[in-house]
Amino acid sequence: MIALYARTSIDFPDAAAQLRELEEAAQDLGLTPGATYVDTADRRPSLAQLLRDVRAGDHAILITRFSRIARSVRHLGELLEQLGEARLIALAEGFDSHTRRGRIGAQHLIHLARFDREVASETTRTSHARARAKGVRLGRPPTVTP
Repeated sequence: MIALYARTSIDFPDAAAQLRELEEAAQDLGLTPGATYVDTADRRPSLAQLLRDVRAGDHAILITRFSRIARSVRHLGELLEQLGEARLIALAEGFDSHTRRGRIGAQHLIHLARFDREVASETTRTSHARARAKGVRLGRPPTVTP
């Protein structure tokens, strides 16, 4: 069984169309469609439930495109890390994490996400050090005046 995940947005407002595409693709791939998860553009409780279900043993996810499940390359890399051995198939990108090409692509995305986190962290530390050197006080203002 493969879980189907759809997310609506301004560009993709119709979850039913996404789910039809996913069901047809699952059948074409010889997979049995299982639970469906649908989120809106601003809230994603179904994604959280999907990730819990995957950790509990539902080991395959089918999406129409990466932009439906992840908001950025960084987010996609983090999701792929969380999924571990679970299978992820993205139709538009021709991605399947259980193929050789998919596994190497997933590793590249995971490493790009780690790199992005490290660069953001380093930039923040550098900016804070530069501000402190200029005498800028960081953090909340004191609640009690001396």
